[in-house]
Amino acid sequence: MIRQNLSFLTLIAFSTVAASQEEHGLGKEFHQGRRAELMQRGGESLMIFRGLSRPRTSGVYQQDETFWYLTGIESPDAVLLLDAKSGREILLLPPADPAGEFRAGSAWDAKDHWIERVTGFRNVVQNDPETNTELFALLGKLLGERKTIGVALYPTIVSGDSHHRAFAFERRRSSDRLDGRANRARTLAERLEHYFDVEVVDVAPILREMRLRKTPAELAALTAACRSACMAIDEAMRSTRPGLPTSHLRALMNLTQVRAGADGFAFQPVIQGGMHATMLQKATDAELKASELVLVEFGSEVDHYASKMTRTWPVDGSFSGRQAELYDAVLAALKAGIAAARPGAKLVDVDGACTSVLKERGFFGMRRHFSCHFVGLEPVDPAIRRPFEPGVVISIGPGLYDRKNGIGVRIEDVVVITEKGARVLTGDVPKERSEIEARMHDRGVFDWIGELDD
Repeated sequence: MIRQNLSFLTLIAFSTVAASQEEHGLGKEFHQGRRAELMQRGGESLMIFRGLSRPRTSGVYQQDETFWYLTGIESPDAVLLLDAKSGREILLLPPADPAGEFRAGSAWDAKDHWIERVTGFRNVVQNDPETNTELFALLGKLLGERKTIGVALYPTIVSGDSHHRAFAFERRRSSDRLDGRANRARTLAERLEHYFDVEVVDVAPILREMRLRKTPAELAALTAACRSACMAIDEAMRSTRPGLPTSHLRALMNLTQVRAGADGFAFQPVIQGGMHATMLQKATDAELKASELVLVEFGSEVDHYASKMTRTWPVDGSFSGRQAELYDAVLAALKAGIAAARPGAKLVDVDGACTSVLKERGFFGMRRHFSCHFVGLEPVDPAIRRPFEPGVVISIGPGLYDRKNGIGVRIEDVVVITEKGARVLTGDVPKERSEIEARMHDRGVFDWIGELDD
């Protein structure tokens, strides 16, 4: 019986590994469709995209979002070649490395028999990621007489990253006289120009355009991410009490979102109480105080897609006079922004609607940031100055920051543009003051834990 049980467990373990190897992003059709559209927009270009190598740490492997968007592949040392002239797609994978997989986990290799079935790639080539001999040979053959090659000159983005921070980091590093490194994409471009005497064409603008309007598969992932984040913040509201460390609230929200189906944080959450909430930065772990507001900016990630929402509530369960005045102004601004979000509008129109309310109420001087941005593969997706169309997803989050009285208020929702206007994806968490105060009187996880401790 023991041997039978052990054999059964071994079979389960093997099946789990095999299943994990065959996981493929949002599905074959989605990623094939992304590649097909890119080639259709790319004229007769030859394009190259490199996935990330294994990290030097023992952490969980994360794939570059651009490479994942086109392939769905979560495995290291992969390369994608797209020949828009012939429509040919070539996937290059490393040779099998059983010893490496034993230490670092399963990885795709060129001999895996199921790759075509789950990805749609008919041309899978083995390539040594250290020498890239096979890759160089293919590039030389496919280029032919062409003198250009397409590369996405975009920073490496993994889970929790956004382009605005990545660009700023890489700009500082490249200008550092004791460092000076270019980002990974620009280094690839320089090497291609050196070895193949070609001109590199940036295809990142095409990809940004493609990412703007979400497909049904992307909307399903974003909806699930928003649902998980809502459940996490809802539980945080119920469990907030004076004296609670913000680290406990963070841990509770992480547990709640994972139980709700999220893969994890879309970014490191911001949990700020009192004066800290007026500074637009992450506060160190501190105990929440009665009579203060707590501002929580939180997002869940599901299948690489990120939610990003913010709620503000009173630590002791009741809004004071000044808190209520600022809160009502921000909520009115948010409602105006949502009403302005419709096909044909732009980000500036939504921000203008939010700002008009704050001006009317005399609080414009306490505004510290733009009120909206795009959401998708990144918590803050690249901005494109063009009118909205159905399928665009944005986050709307006006805020007021009264440093004199130590009050910071921000309320942020994720919405998808529809034919008729905007549909809120993060509406499962209360925003009205009366509803928040009522929710905070519900029993939360920390109430149950406290009773167990007693």
